[in-house]
Amino acid sequence: EDFVCVSLPYPQYEGRDIFDRQRDGGLVEFWEAHKVGRDAISEAIPNLDPKVRVIAGFSNGAHSIGGYCAQVGDEFGTYFNAFVFGDGGVYSADWSRSAFRDAHAYVCWGEISENKDMGLATVEACESARMIVTESEMADTGHKFTEEEKAKVQSWLHGTVMPERLAMEEE
Repeated sequence: EDFVCVSLPYPQYEGRDIFDRQRDGGLVEFWEAHKVGRDAISEAIPNLDPKVRVIAGFSNGAHSIGGYCAQVGDEFGTYFNAFVFGDGGVYSADWSRSAFRDAHAYVCWGEISENKDMGLATVEACESARMIVTESEMADTGHKFTEEEKAKVQSWLHGTVMPERLAMEEE
């Protein structure tokens, strides 16, 4: 009831995996398409509060968000102010020159997931951007976004992100 949730299509990569797109800047073209969807949502629902704009992704969705943070940077960081990276993100990135300062980030990964190192690297990237980072390792979990973790994210959104963001002055 507190959120408008929209799922954007996952970009087709025409034989190149998402990590190639993260390395070569190829996610910018997909952001242009996703931005059209974002703008249509803002137009259709004009009373959305700009203080709480969350983007979340699991696995390749989280990799896409990580790539957008690196490649779209300031435009992405000035629109969204809370980020959820579920068992994905980036292998390495320095977002320190981007507009993510004081945004919230929730980064989680499975304890036995092949993406564990990526989760830790995503925490470092978020910290380089001076985001307010919450990290969570899902015990005894592989590449999965558990129901328990989803509940933690909801609690984080309602108990931390919304109260802090809504208490801020207009941006």
